[in-house]
Amino acid sequence: MRASGIDLPELLVASHIKPWRDSSDRERLDSCNGLLLATHIDKAFDRYLLSFKEDSDEFQVSIHPRAAKTLSSLDVKANARLKLPALNLTDSARFASYVRQHFDIHAKLVARDRPS
Repeated sequence: MRASGIDLPELLVASHIKPWRDSSDRERLDSCNGLLLATHIDKAFDRYLLSFKEDSDEFQVSIHPRAAKTLSSLDVKANARLKLPALNLTDSARFASYVRQHFDIHAKLVARDRPS
């Protein structure tokens, strides 16, 4: 899955949605557990400062408030839509499951870091 408009391969990295260290062997090799991200987006994604929130059959960028200014200056926009290739129902469900798990951790980090 591709999550940036950057098409220069040297600036892209294959990123696991569910981290390698937390994945089973099957999940590590699952093509639905991956995104093609620009390096700066990958860093934010790996640290749960950026995730994708499911909205109907689409996914929107969600950015931790602490990273919003920096990511905005890099032209990463909250609520931008993730562009996905056509997936069959099985692949779509697996991909959505990985993204939901990632977003849940992201949302908890955002809630924890919010001032009361």
